[in-house]
Amino acid sequence: METIRDRIGKIDHKLRQVGGKMSLLKRQNMQLLAENVRLKKQLEKNKNNNFVNNKLENRGEREEEIKTNADGNGEEVEKLKSELDHYIEQLGECIEDLEKL
Repeated sequence: METIRDRIGKIDHKLRQVGGKMSLLKRQNMQLLAENVRLKKQLEKNKNNNFVNNKLENRGEREEEIKTNADGNGEEVEKLKSELDHYIEQLGECIEDLEKL
């Protein structure tokens, strides 16, 4: 039959094991939280980069459209150029915002 001292010793040992595991889990949790923050920042940066890349692709498509329509449609060409200038200005603002990050 176990003595009370033996039982208390076993309980104490198990409590220490649980405490150790709890400390380990806390450390892992802190590491995961830090990684989560880093990944969120990276995701936001990637979203911004994709936005800029999409705008650049749109610009290229619009330039092709201008070249295609440049056969005497002066008003439409000017309108398209104006739109391109507007997109270029927006791109510049996006790049400035990205540089601030």
